[in-house]
Amino acid sequence: MPYTVALQQVAPRRLAAAQTRVSAQTLVPAIRPLFDEVYSYLNGAGIRERGLNVIIYWNEAGRNLLDSEEGLVMEAGVEVEAMVPQGARVHTVGTPAGRCAGTVHRGPSDQLGKAHEAVRAWCAAQGLHLAGPNWEVYGHWNDDPQELRTEVFYLLSNP
Repeated sequence: MPYTVALQQVAPRRLAAAQTRVSAQTLVPAIRPLFDEVYSYLNGAGIRERGLNVIIYWNEAGRNLLDSEEGLVMEAGVEVEAMVPQGARVHTVGTPAGRCAGTVHRGPSDQLGKAHEAVRAWCAAQGLHLAGPNWEVYGHWNDDPQELRTEVFYLLSNP
């Protein structure tokens, strides 16, 4: 799939999220349990107004923490209108805000790496520097994997 990458100014999205630290090997298996934890918490708290699912990867500029010994902090959450009461592990967090490079991935989530590669390559070709954090905003579910839509964002350093 060809990707169109564009610069965007984005506002933070408020999430109810749970956090964990992952490596390249543990990233995918960690996602579902985090979302399950958040949805269970929201159901128990009676919070029914929810938006899209989001994953934030708290990487550092110039490093790939996913392949490091300490791992990468990842937060998986769902958009909420208001602050949520803090649970044992669920808390309110915002996605990064500011100047970003982003693209849209259409298709199965196991192919999302291609969208990330496209954004990173485009930024390098444009001489733009990644600030570290990046995130994915998942569109509404569709039983047809080819109809799935995910936005991929990378926060940029100031010029």
